[in-house]
Amino acid sequence: AIIPLPDSVKASRVLTIAPFVLAADVTYGFEIIVTPAELPQSSQQVFNRDLLLVDVVAQPLVAIINGGNNQVSVTNHSAVVVLDASASIDPDRMPSAFQFSWSCVLDDGVGSPCFSLVDFNFTSISSLSIPVSALQVRRIPGTNTTIRYLFSVTVSKGSRTATTTAFLIPVDTEIPPALVLPLPVVRPSPNNRFALQGLTTNSETLQLTWSVSSQNLDLTAENVLATTLNTSEIVINPFALQYNTHYEFSFKVSNPNSGLVSAASIVFTTASLPSSGSCFADPPSVEAFHAVSLQCNDWADLKEALPLQFAFSVVNRDGSLSPLVDFSPNNRIQAVLPALTLQAGAQSVVLVRGLVRNVFGSIAMYDFNVTILAVDIQAAGGLTNYTQQILETQLAPALQSLDVFQFYQLTFGVSSFLNEVSQQNANTTSEEERAQVTDLRLQ
Repeated sequence: AIIPLPDSVKASRVLTIAPFVLAADVTYGFEIIVTPAELPQSSQQVFNRDLLLVDVVAQPLVAIINGGNNQVSVTNHSAVVVLDASASIDPDRMPSAFQFSWSCVLDDGVGSPCFSLVDFNFTSISSLSIPVSALQVRRIPGTNTTIRYLFSVTVSKGSRTATTTAFLIPVDTEIPPALVLPLPVVRPSPNNRFALQGLTTNSETLQLTWSVSSQNLDLTAENVLATTLNTSEIVINPFALQYNTHYEFSFKVSNPNSGLVSAASIVFTTASLPSSGSCFADPPSVEAFHAVSLQCNDWADLKEALPLQFAFSVVNRDGSLSPLVDFSPNNRIQAVLPALTLQAGAQSVVLVRGLVRNVFGSIAMYDFNVTILAVDIQAAGGLTNYTQQILETQLAPALQSLDVFQFYQLTFGVSSFLNEVSQQNANTTSEEERAQVTDLRLQ
């Protein structure tokens, strides 16, 4: 089958394919055809071509059990413990459903079965609901070590499988509860600061701490957290996490008097980052205080992160930003950029930043230059005539099209232009012409 590609992509020297366009376990052939940009009419068609075969391999599944790795008090016989594997991840996001298979053995050295298979259905369900009354406090003979219940789940899609294990330790005393509130967003963006909230009771007498199961994140490192680890709520700083990455945070509550410990965890994947596109000016150079088209094209993201929004800013020499337009669905705007010099025949380069944001708040940036050509005022018929041309050719069309943003930018730009040019030409313009420029600024 032939996969259609956008014209803007097919004509590029670099082919960028957005995530999840290619299917796993499929071999794709990419052919490039190179032809001269211009050929004499009398010549025959000349081209060169090459073919590249790419094998797309499936990524391993990630099995996850939420609700495990805890002590469980057996004093409340009506309570139920839920082990949930529905958060397991398929990095390739294949449309087929997960299949689940559970098992349980005692950590007694011989792997004795936990329960009778008559009592529990261990197949084809994503979660187990285990009555606390089914758990027994047992100890390894000759020791005070409580025997753990080891629950394993195998998740599968076709030939791909993954297995993980979580434990439960039954105790015959009350233990402090632990709970982590769900996040208000499905996929938090590393661009933003956000909090993880743990809940327990009588936290004044308990010891609290957080941990994360990620080799790429150290919660004790500088600038990762805006809070300490030993609190019920931790605040994660912007850019401490990586984009499109799986994390599991654990909230641990311990009673220093009894030594009992409980824990709760939260599993999430951070938001992706828009990619594959570019931003540019059309044309790349423009006369001072004339409108130029700024646009960002061919940006892509995960399906659930769409639609994208776009914004544009001027990057000042000190690194600060002067916004041209806030985020909107429009990937193309008309703008008037500041001229850094107004000397005839000179030119200046303005650095513009295109910003692309997805629905999760992740923002990609793309910087590009726009050359601003200074105006020869005398060659244009004098300051008054040139200003009148700007008003007629730039401001009037913007006003007629009711493009309020463009009209504001042009008005501000021309006003600044008149002010600077009037000062630079104070010795070469007549008093009458300066008065006419003042009238034009008031208009």
